[in-house]
Amino acid sequence: RKHQVMLDYSVDYVRQAGKTGRKVFKWKTLTLDKGAAIILEKKHPMRLTSVRALYPGSHKVELQLNGQALAEGSFTLRS
Repeated sequence: RKHQVMLDYSVDYVRQAGKTGRKVFKWKTLTLDKGAAIILEKKHPMRLTSVRALYPGSHKVELQLNGQALAEGSFTLRS
């Protein structure tokens, strides 16, 4: 039996004054057999944009499967 799953990820960006702001990014929609295992790799560009300034500090990343948190990690952005 096949299942359709939607993978998204979010980044909690460090904002000015140490606050954070979350942005959810759409990633993939997959159709998988029940019990199937897959390996996925994703690179996310961390560059200045007119919409989002980058500030140093600990940024959280969360993987979401069908809208539910599945795993999380973090990284430190240095100035």
